[in-house]
Amino acid sequence: LKQHKGTQTKGVKNRLYPEHMVIEIKQGLHKELVICEGEFKALLLLQMGIPALSPTAGAGNWDDAFTEVLMGVDRVIIAYDYDQAGKDGTRGIATSFKDKDKSIYSIDWSTVEGMVFAGGKNGR
Repeated sequence: LKQHKGTQTKGVKNRLYPEHMVIEIKQGLHKELVICEGEFKALLLLQMGIPALSPTAGAGNWDDAFTEVLMGVDRVIIAYDYDQAGKDGTRGIATSFKDKDKSIYSIDWSTVEGMVFAGGKNGR
């Protein structure tokens, strides 16, 4: 079980949520995806028709295996919270895509414009 703003119970596996999005990505159904901080936010985006998912263990727990799962996605938008954990988590995800041929963007919540280039193709 996971407590809101708490820690994972020992032995709980970090995974991408919701699982149906992982299946759809593997089937090539999504070329653009938002990675957000928190399962609830992923569900809200999905309800608005925006393909989204979240790791279940919080902002600082991106697993490089998740990057491999997302290799079928051409454009990744990281929409983590605007706090230190979210900023660090955003950098961690962007770094995991550094040598991949993907367009990586992040949301800069401190600006009105919102979209800020965070790495682009091959992390440049």
